[in-house]
Amino acid sequence: PTEDVSYHLPNATCDTSDPTIPFIFGITDYPKTHVNSRSFLALYGNMSDFWDTETAAASPADNETASKPDGTVVCAVRANKFIEQFPHQMQHLVPCWSFWQHFPNATHVLLLHPDVYGPFFNSSAFSKGMLKVLEASGIKIVAVEEEPYLRSFPPEELLAVQTKRREGFRGIFKDNMKDFRNKALAAHGLDRYQNRFCGATHTSGDGDKEEENALSKEQRPPPRIGVFNREKWRHLIGAHNISNRIRQEFDLPYTPPVFFFEGMTFEEQMESFSNVDILLTPHGASLSGIPFMTRCSAVIEIFPDLYGREEFYGTLSAMAGVNHSFVYLGEDSVKNPTKMRGYIRNAARNSVLCASEQSVIDAVRIQIDQWYRCCGFSGGSD
Repeated sequence: PTEDVSYHLPNATCDTSDPTIPFIFGITDYPKTHVNSRSFLALYGNMSDFWDTETAAASPADNETASKPDGTVVCAVRANKFIEQFPHQMQHLVPCWSFWQHFPNATHVLLLHPDVYGPFFNSSAFSKGMLKVLEASGIKIVAVEEEPYLRSFPPEELLAVQTKRREGFRGIFKDNMKDFRNKALAAHGLDRYQNRFCGATHTSGDGDKEEENALSKEQRPPPRIGVFNREKWRHLIGAHNISNRIRQEFDLPYTPPVFFFEGMTFEEQMESFSNVDILLTPHGASLSGIPFMTRCSAVIEIFPDLYGREEFYGTLSAMAGVNHSFVYLGEDSVKNPTKMRGYIRNAARNSVLCASEQSVIDAVRIQIDQWYRCCGFSGGSD
């Protein structure tokens, strides 16, 4: 189990069988919804009279604004230094999607500064894939100067907001990611995954709980576990060793596959997320695909020492209905990250991950038990 990691970190080795490697395990519990004022800045228009800026509704069906007159609702994204990175693009698109869903009968517009369009949609396979999702969903994308465009509308026919980029993700409906997932899968010809969860394809998104509960321990399918690794920074050392240990520990009929997202098409990324129930992965940009995961699924996110960022994808997981937990490879996940400055921060972010197999096994066991409970199966991982 000892792997030479000199390519990643000079003069270092990692023995994944060493149980003394320090770690902290945690389960996050972030809100599924947020008040509108935490997600947006109101820009323009009298349709705001119909928009409760302080209280988030559970779904469009629960909110009377869904039946209000048609109009145009604009979600504006302004330039910032991180806009070419697709996780930060998703930080804007997630609240925009919630906003558009709030007004299902209106014309939906994504307004980008002219300098933003290129970096926003041409920077990666993920970005280009998201452009196809937006176009297939009827989102009008406009790249012009903000003020003249907004002033061209009668105030009574327009509501425009600007997204706030915060740590993590924000949205105003707890089910908005389900709508996003279904439309995104359909846009890329992956409709077959829309109602697949808990080891079966269901005729509806709710599933047949009586049928699921009737399955015995021997009949129930095992969860699909996958390891998504990174080739360079935050590379998980010994990922295949860990995968083999997971198979042995839980008597799985398969060895959890180890994936690398570098070089994958957007469709392959979506399909990978849709085909995993428990995802073990280093912290990284690929977790922007969490909304494509299925009901009852879970993420186990691994952080290097001095780089605990569980809120970032923990908030996205909460909105997507995905259980989120983390393994922090240090002794103090709260205190240590506050010390990051300059070179230390970059070195921590770019380091390799040396996790003990046992720490990962324990984290996986917790999420397997949760998966069985969520799916309605009796018993657990024993």
